Amino acid sequence: HEKTEGKVVDYYRNHGVCVTVSGDSSVVLSNTIADIMTAMLNKRASG
Repeated sequence: HEKTEGKVVDYYRNHGVCVTVSGDSSVVLSNTIADIMTAMLNKRASG
């Protein structure tokens, strides 16, 4: 299971590099991550 998880992490890490290189997409990705983190913090605060 850990091996599969590692592959997923590597995939997203590699994909993240590609997205960052493509320019505008990196901004969208950053905003999405910020939204997700904000949502998680809100859930933790309200929960």
